[in-house]
Amino acid sequence: MPTQIDRVELTKIIVAAGLLLSIVAFGLFQIQMQNPPRKERLVVVALSQPYVDEEATLRVAVVNWEGTIVENRNDLIEVSILTKGISVIGPESSSGVSWSKKFQIRLRNGAAQILFKSLDQEPATIVARQIEGATLLDETRVTFIPHPG
Repeated sequence: MPTQIDRVELTKIIVAAGLLLSIVAFGLFQIQMQNPPRKERLVVVALSQPYVDEEATLRVAVVNWEGTIVENRNDLIEVSILTKGISVIGPESSSGVSWSKKFQIRLRNGAAQILFKSLDQEPATIVARQIEGATLLDETRVTFIPHPG
């Protein structure tokens, strides 16, 4: 009979160890969910209010988990615009603005400024996605609704 008691005790020990490991794993999972990894991300923000038939300045940037621009990033970014209305975007340059629906721009010190112009009040979605860079960044989208002038 001692062998049966040993098997029962062994089973109890295995079950107890399994429960203990499950509790520890669940606790670690909860900690991970409450404190997600702090990763850099791509953002598009308006630096000036978009009005119909006026240029608005937008910034495309890589920010850290605190929202601070990551200045060592010089990624190549594709910026495009999705709209049912008449809106265009373009990079700022010394030779003026080349308006389009899609272009590529290289970030300098983690950011680049672009211009947005709409000839109507239709919502326009700006999409920024990384073409090349040090670490992978998720695509970002932001929608602007130009105010009447």
